[in-house]
Amino acid sequence: ISGPRSLAATYTWLRASVADNRPQDTNEVLLSGSTPLNRNWSGDFGYRYDFEISKTREASLGFTYRNECIALRFTANSRRSTGTNLRSTTDFGINVSLDGFGTSNSDQSRRSTCQG
Repeated sequence: ISGPRSLAATYTWLRASVADNRPQDTNEVLLSGSTPLNRNWSGDFGYRYDFEISKTREASLGFTYRNECIALRFTANSRRSTGTNLRSTTDFGINVSLDGFGTSNSDQSRRSTCQG
């Protein structure tokens, strides 16, 4: 398994500011990462935790399948809204990209073998 792996972490602490349209303090951590799983599959995740409400604000998981001609991306994302109404929403997505058909995809080894 080759390819770039990434892992990132961010901590944010901001005081409430009416001028910046931020009615509440912000105190949260964001973690994200991605890795190739094999030649065709890669995975990524994101996680955001809000210390002000002591709850997960957002969590996401994604998988991408890529071959010579196509990239398929499958995602799941769960969000908790802000304010007094802590309603959760979960979204699922599928994205299809045609690679190798005049795209600027940098992976020439895949693009040159696409017979489309």
